[in-house]
Amino acid sequence: MIHFSLPSLPFFKKPSPKFFTLSFLTPLVLLLIGSGIGLAGYYYNEEFLYFVGTIIILISGVFTFDHLLSGSLVVSPRSLTEAIRSISLPNLPKKKRGLTINWLWYSVTMIMGLILLTALMGLVVLFAFQAVEQPHLATVSLVAFAAFAQTYWPFVGGALFLIVLLTQLVLLVVNRKNYSLKQAGINLVFSTANLALLILVSLHLATASVLGVRYWELQQNAALITSDPGSVGLQSQSDAIASTLKDAKEPVTITSQESDIDTHQLLVSTARVPGGSFYNDTLPQLLPQDQLPSVTLPAGPMLLSENYLLIREIVKNDFGTISPPLARLWVSSYFAPRTLKEDLPEFGLVDRQEYLRLRDVQIDDQVAEIQTEINGIGGRINSLYGQLDQIIYQYFDGVISIDEAIRRYNSVVDQIGSLERERADLQQIKQIVAGQKQITPYELGIFNPDKSIKMVLDDTDQAKLPDYLATLVHEQLHYVSYISKERRLPQFFEEGLTEHFSRRIVEKYTGVKTDLGYPIISRVIEQMAKDIPEDKLAEIYFTKNEDMLRQILDEKYGEGFYEDSEYHFLVMPLMGFDDSLQYANDIMIEIGGSEIREEEIRVE
Repeated sequence: MIHFSLPSLPFFKKPSPKFFTLSFLTPLVLLLIGSGIGLAGYYYNEEFLYFVGTIIILISGVFTFDHLLSGSLVVSPRSLTEAIRSISLPNLPKKKRGLTINWLWYSVTMIMGLILLTALMGLVVLFAFQAVEQPHLATVSLVAFAAFAQTYWPFVGGALFLIVLLTQLVLLVVNRKNYSLKQAGINLVFSTANLALLILVSLHLATASVLGVRYWELQQNAALITSDPGSVGLQSQSDAIASTLKDAKEPVTITSQESDIDTHQLLVSTARVPGGSFYNDTLPQLLPQDQLPSVTLPAGPMLLSENYLLIREIVKNDFGTISPPLARLWVSSYFAPRTLKEDLPEFGLVDRQEYLRLRDVQIDDQVAEIQTEINGIGGRINSLYGQLDQIIYQYFDGVISIDEAIRRYNSVVDQIGSLERERADLQQIKQIVAGQKQITPYELGIFNPDKSIKMVLDDTDQAKLPDYLATLVHEQLHYVSYISKERRLPQFFEEGLTEHFSRRIVEKYTGVKTDLGYPIISRVIEQMAKDIPEDKLAEIYFTKNEDMLRQILDEKYGEGFYEDSEYHFLVMPLMGFDDSLQYANDIMIEIGGSEIREEEIRVE
C-alpha cells in the first residue's frame, strides 16, 4: 500500500481520533453513489435526481478535501483487498484496547438515521409512483418497486434502521469489553456499518437541500407573480392576452371567480424548470402547504393564468381585442384535428343601432336574392307560355297530330303550374324574410361573408358573459365554415348546427349552458344529434354537403323524410315564434322527440 502525506496548512489541524475514520474508500463510495443518481436523472430527465446526485458528490468532495487540507495521510489501495482493509478504525494507543465513544454524537446519529431513512424511503416511493404514471418512465423495475413499496415501505425503513442500530450496539458492547479491534473482523464490520450510515445521512442531506432550493424558488416566484406577472407567464393587459391566445395550443377556460384559480397550483406551475415532474410538481407537495408563500393575483379587469382566463370586469375595448383569437382558439381546439381557417376575421364591436342597421342591410340583400329568383321563375314561365303558342301553331299548320299536341301542351302546363307554385312559395318566403326586420333578434352578432363579424356588447353584467361568448363562437363558426354563397346548407341546418356546436363549445370551456340563440331550431337539432354521431354532423357542416345530409336523415327517419320536411326546414328559421314552434313540433313527431312547450323556450 502506498502512503504519502501533503503539507499541512497552518489554519487546519490534523484531526484527532474520532468515532470512526473516513478512509480512502468513503469519498469514493459517495462519489459513485452520487454519479449513479445523477445518471439516473439524465436517463429519466428528472431534475430531482440531478440535484441529489450533485449534492452527494459535493459531500464526497468535502471529505476528500478534509484529508488534503489537514495534511492527513492519504492511502491509495493497490487492490480490492487493500481497499477493503483500508476501511479501518484509527490506530489507537496500545494502552487503549477499547473504543472511546462519543455517546451524544452516536445517539443523535441514530435518531437522525431513523427519521431520515424513513423519509428517504417515502421520497423514493413517491418518485416510483410518479414514474409509473409516465409511460416513458415506467420501467419494469420501478413498477415492481412501487407495487412492493406501496404496502411495505414503512416496515422496510424501520427494519433497516433496527438492523443498523442493533449491529452498532453489538459492536459497542463487544469493544467496550476490551476485545481486540482486529478480533473476528469486528474492525471491518464496525467501519462498514458506519460507512452505510454516512451514506444514508448524505442522501438525506441532499434531499433536504433540494427541498430547500425548491422552497426558495417558490418564494421568489410568489414575489414575481405580484411585482412582474409577465415574467412568469401571467398576462393582465388585453393586447398581451390576445397575443398569447393567438399562439396558444391549448384552449383556455373562462371564469369570473378568483376562487376557481388555485393559487398554490399557480405558484408551482409558474415556477417550473426544465426537467421531470417529480421536481416540479411532487416536491412542493412535500412542503407544508400552510407554509407555502402566499400569492396575490395582479389587479385588472382580466388575467390570463396558464389555461385560465379570469374575467373580473367586462370592458368593451378589452373584449374587442381578445374576442377574435379566443373564438378561434376554442373552435379549432374543439374540432381538432380537423384543420380550419387560421386567419382571424375582421372583427368589430358596434352599438345596437349599428347592428340593427347592418342586419337590415343583410335582410335587404336576402330579399333581393329571393326577388331575383322570383324574376327568373317569371322569365321561365313566360318562355313556357310561348311554347304553348308554338304548340298550337304547329297543330294548326299540320306539323304535329292532335294527340302529340295535347301531350306536349299538358306537359308544358304542368311545368307552368309547378313554377307558379314555386314562385308563390318564394313570394311568401320573401314576405317572411322582409318581416324579420320587425322581429327582435335572439343574438346580437352578424357574419357578413366572407370575413367580417360584427357584434354588440352593451351589457357588462357578468351574468350575460356566457351569452356573449355563445354569440361570438356562433359567428366564428359561420366564418370558419363559410365556402361560398352558392355552397351552403338550408338555413335551418346552417343556423341550427352552428348553434348546436356553439353551445357545446361554450359549455366545455366555461362550464355554463347557454340557450339564447335559435331556441326552437336548436331543440330539433339536439334531438337529431341523439341519433347522428357528432363527427357526421361536423362533416356535413364543414363541407356543406346537403346530399349527405339528405341521405343520413332518410336512413334515420325513413325514406322521403327530407323531401317531405324540406318546406318546414326552409321557412322555419324565418317565421315568428308561434308558427316556428308549430312546425318544429311537426318535425319532432317525425323524429321521435318530445313536444316542445312554449314555457320551455327562453325568449328575451
